[in-house]
Amino acid sequence: MRTEYEKLREMGKSCHSKHSLKHRRQNTLGSCDWLSLLPDPLLLHILSFLPIEDVIRTSLLSRRWRYLWMFVPSIDFRCRPYYKADKTIVAFMDRLLLYHEAMKVQKFCIQFCYRDEYADNVDSWIHTMLRRNVEELYLDFFHSCCPYYLHEKALYKLPRSFFHCRSLITLSLRSCDLNLPSSVCLSSLKTLCLCKFELTSDMLKNLIFGCPLLEDLMLKNCNTNSDLIILAAHPHLKRLKIHDVYVDLGYEINIHAPGLLMLEYSGCLKRRNYDCIKTLKSLESAKFECEEYDWCLDTNHENYCFLYPKLLGYLHVKDLKLDSWFIQALSVMEVLNSSAQHITATCMEMKTGLKKWELPGIAYLLKNSPSLGTLTVSIKPSEKIKLDDFQKKYDFDERKYWKVKFFSLQHLKKVIIHNFMGGDEYLDSGQSAGKFIRDHDNEFQFVKFLLKNVVALQIMIVKTSREDTFRELAKKEPLLLKITQRILSFPRASPNVRLWVS
Repeated sequence: MRTEYEKLREMGKSCHSKHSLKHRRQNTLGSCDWLSLLPDPLLLHILSFLPIEDVIRTSLLSRRWRYLWMFVPSIDFRCRPYYKADKTIVAFMDRLLLYHEAMKVQKFCIQFCYRDEYADNVDSWIHTMLRRNVEELYLDFFHSCCPYYLHEKALYKLPRSFFHCRSLITLSLRSCDLNLPSSVCLSSLKTLCLCKFELTSDMLKNLIFGCPLLEDLMLKNCNTNSDLIILAAHPHLKRLKIHDVYVDLGYEINIHAPGLLMLEYSGCLKRRNYDCIKTLKSLESAKFECEEYDWCLDTNHENYCFLYPKLLGYLHVKDLKLDSWFIQALSVMEVLNSSAQHITATCMEMKTGLKKWELPGIAYLLKNSPSLGTLTVSIKPSEKIKLDDFQKKYDFDERKYWKVKFFSLQHLKKVIIHNFMGGDEYLDSGQSAGKFIRDHDNEFQFVKFLLKNVVALQIMIVKTSREDTFRELAKKEPLLLKITQRILSFPRASPNVRLWVS
């Protein structure tokens, strides 16, 4: 059997002969430059994961590395905050592509603040990439260092020949003018991401139609001042992600995608006609995240929250992922005893802080999910939605909430809790373990409720926080032991349940 040492030596022999000969004379492990012994294709693959500036810096390492950067298959340049001179960036890219000799480019990524005077330069870059059969293309002409007025006036207009590239597999565009031709033929494209575009229904329809293999579509802050109409007649589109934050209130959304399997929606649910979701019959997975912005819930009344259980009624998915804001909106419905929606999910993931006004929403989800088999709870910091008058009117004692709740979960077999006793933005490592456990009583009461009511539970995995302050406290006192002992003391409805605390 050859040792790893001998295998690596053999790999070194495949390098350029003049460099390999030099290294073969080095017989000791400590004196050999093992990285330089690797063959060029492997070195180029490693370099392809680095920003292009760092790739070029490797040319200073030795003669072996001097010209290697010229053949790297990936060019990734993203404007850093300390880059102030856009002309310098453009000149750098021009010179880079002049000397770059790779016949095929797998990935080309450029991010900088675009101005009209750079149009010819950018055209040249794109045409160069198209000639080299680029597979992944990321064009981002928006940067935080760029004055806002430039983003409004200086939009780069994509060349129309761009939309007949047969090599593209992944395309991401931000803050430019699509300049769509009458026909689009991106015959190999599988992933498309569009950010900050105003797209008519015909534009988006023609673009999707011209991508017959398209599987993933992501729309970020598109059509913020108009209806968002997504028509994907072909069955290849499997995953759709929509990020709506800056959208004005009242514009419509319509999705027609008969083959869609996964839907992710983040931002604010401020559009009309979300009932289009119920037409997505093939949908298997859905995810809703609204935690970044609270504009959609700043109305200080509960009427807006009625949309959330309606969405659950529209969805007939196996995998459902919800965030804290969605759960808090469901809490309003639970407290009001509104009509419940049947939830078909067999796997559910919640991102929650297990705070007071999330508890009724969690109860709503559990008791209306009769087919639920796997529950994952990720504990994270959560903000309170602005329904102060409502919450004062319907106040309750959170310490007793799970003690008075009872409903049986017949099919739930597996529970995983991440970041248990975590999610604190400000954790005092100087407090005692006893006080720390008391401060997280909501989490223990939730675990106790599940163990007491889930009759078919087979396994519960509780993963404690990995935050530094938690670990510091655990070093001073046997915190993990105390957590484990308390959980093990809870009564269990399932005699065969296995508990793992780590």
